[in-house]
Amino acid sequence: RRLIDQAQSLGEPIEDPLMLYSALYGAWVANRMAFRGDVVVELATQFQELAQSESTAAPQMIGHLIMGISRVLTGDFAGGRTELGRAIDAYDPAAHRALATRFGHDVRVSALAWRAFALWALGDTAAAQADIDRAMDDARSIGHAATLMFALSHACLTLLHAGQGGAAAPLIQELVRLGDEKGTLYWKAYGQLLLGWLIALEGKAADAVGTIEAGIAAMRSTGATGYAPWYLTILAKVRAEVGEADEARRCIENAIVVAETTGERWCEADIHRTAGEIALMAGGTTAGAAAVATAHFERARSIAHRQQARSLEHRAAASLARLG
Repeated sequence: RRLIDQAQSLGEPIEDPLMLYSALYGAWVANRMAFRGDVVVELATQFQELAQSESTAAPQMIGHLIMGISRVLTGDFAGGRTELGRAIDAYDPAAHRALATRFGHDVRVSALAWRAFALWALGDTAAAQADIDRAMDDARSIGHAATLMFALSHACLTLLHAGQGGAAAPLIQELVRLGDEKGTLYWKAYGQLLLGWLIALEGKAADAVGTIEAGIAAMRSTGATGYAPWYLTILAKVRAEVGEADEARRCIENAIVVAETTGERWCEADIHRTAGEIALMAGGTTAGAAAVATAHFERARSIAHRQQARSLEHRAAASLARLG
């Protein structure tokens, strides 16, 4: 990037008009996988400002994509939905489909997959499902493995949050199989995490622990530390369900700290709701456990309300109501 800036300052033309955008995008991906919330938003802003100054259509579309993903991951679901919608609206298959091999995944599929989660969080379940269906249809028609794995993983993330384990199950199996076939450890690890969560949601916590831990170890071996607040939360819940109260508390406390430190807040409300459930599982019906759980449930509801995340707010409110 410094070499590109130097060439521009000397007035030397760059043969590849997307070179600087590729450098910015690569920096954004690295920080998004790390996860550094302030940095990903700043890099997305820089990308958008450059694209705006040059009035170039494809980079403007990609700028909306990465800003949208950045907004969703940092807990701004409404802002993310808007940015992702702009990327989707600007997409022209004839002009932009080839960008998938330059920027990792098809832009419209990526935007649809992430907008689906934002829509679900905001309470629009039907629109979220429509985006999932469209993303999967596009991904399969394109025939680009990386795009398909992106679509499978993020569709399943939304489906499991929405409680649709039956719909997610075959897609998770496909993701694990495809990740293994293509030798992509990251996507296989993502699939293992989803599979472990699915097993837990089916009531088989003892079986889920090992699968989730294997997925975490595999994902971390790639250098990626993003998604930690989410997978630490699901691991904490299954540990509590198998009676490992101390480990469960350690995991959920770690999830809270990581979310606050990195700014990865898309699942922050669920972290606190799960912390409340763990307090009840560990402490039973004691007044102390109820007080701790109530504090976490109220925090979860407050966070979800601030994020306009109606689906998450309703779940936190339901947990509070059960205590009352």
